[in-house]
Amino acid sequence: MRMDLTGVSENPVDEKGRVSLPTIFRKPLSDENLVIVRSNDPEFPHLRLYALDDYNAWIERYFESDGGYKDHLLEHQRKLAALKRGAKPIKIDASYRIRLENDLREYAGITDKVRFNGVNDFVMVIAPEVDDKYDDFVTLY
Repeated sequence: MRMDLTGVSENPVDEKGRVSLPTIFRKPLSDENLVIVRSNDPEFPHLRLYALDDYNAWIERYFESDGGYKDHLLEHQRKLAALKRGAKPIKIDASYRIRLENDLREYAGITDKVRFNGVNDFVMVIAPEVDDKYDDFVTLY
């Protein structure tokens, strides 16, 4: 598991849903095939930006408690389909921008600003007001 995606940055979102990838994440992500997925946290809806290899590693970890993915089990097939269905490929353009599609922005409550939080092997893409609420909810000590 990679551990190099750390840091926080807040960037504006333009009318087409484009946002600049923060400088701190450009080098570790610029040469990667990327996917963006919806979180599974209804209290704090956000998006997760993964390098494809890290996303696939996350899926493998997801099935570890069941002894790993078993393609002959219908339940595993259904879970895997649900996990993969939510992933969308995403490209970084020549200006280091990504485009957040309308349905993703709507799900995460993202309007004119977005906050990027590096979380080791993915980048949380979250509306600043949702992130602030999340910080109030989480107690570290």
